[in-house]
Amino acid sequence: MKKFNFLCLTILVLIVLCVNGRKAYAEEKSITMPVSFSYSSTYWWRGYELFGKNVGVLWPGVGFNYGDLAMTFAAGIAETWITEETSALEKSAKSLTELDLGAAYTINKDKFSLALGVMYVGYPYYDALNANAVEASFIEGSAIFTLKTILSPYVAFYYDYYLHESDAKTPVNEDYYVKVGASHNLISTEDGFAFSLGVYVGYYNNAYLDMSGWSDAVATAGISKNYKNTSFTSNFNYGRTLGKDFRENPNYNAGKKNHFWASFGATVTL
Repeated sequence: MKKFNFLCLTILVLIVLCVNGRKAYAEEKSITMPVSFSYSSTYWWRGYELFGKNVGVLWPGVGFNYGDLAMTFAAGIAETWITEETSALEKSAKSLTELDLGAAYTINKDKFSLALGVMYVGYPYYDALNANAVEASFIEGSAIFTLKTILSPYVAFYYDYYLHESDAKTPVNEDYYVKVGASHNLISTEDGFAFSLGVYVGYYNNAYLDMSGWSDAVATAGISKNYKNTSFTSNFNYGRTLGKDFRENPNYNAGKKNHFWASFGATVTL
């Protein structure tokens, strides 16, 4: 409960920073509410197909944007919860359901942007199969620094603090992930169409599974189209699991190196 209160306090601080930081520009403030839905053919997580091989994930979400402050609520739902034919398998898939509640504040300058965020990641049905299951929920802090220049290079840092403290003497509940990447619009038209390419490489310290090192590299080709207040996106991705720790750990990929997946979605801004 103390950690959840800390999350609420952090979100409140982000709101205060946003409001105070934009007082001098009151006339430029805007409030929008994006409603989104997307599908990905796999749940890629730091070099790992989180729900298993070729198991897709549905992402319904809603947000609230006020100037440079963005608040989001989204759910990650395994497609097997819908497609499985037996109640036991459906129950197992339901336990994977993820709920994300977060806030982010972006500082925009002429030559760079810095996005600071905090998110609560919860699994409300995680104990559906085992009432004694270890709590998997965590709080994630993030900072993303992007240069506004050719290729838009960026560095992103994520720090995860798990709510269940299994051993106070060892930092098994504290993970961090750093990725370095770049992206560029090769085609961008006045009618809202864009074709882009992106690439990044990630370094992951997974204390829980006692793994660390370069975890994954991903290349993405994507297209987007804006029509009135709706944005449509789709992309094709290739990911490669890198370090030996991540390739050979039986709880991770068990030798699988190459991964391909696609995703598409739409966002309506109200």
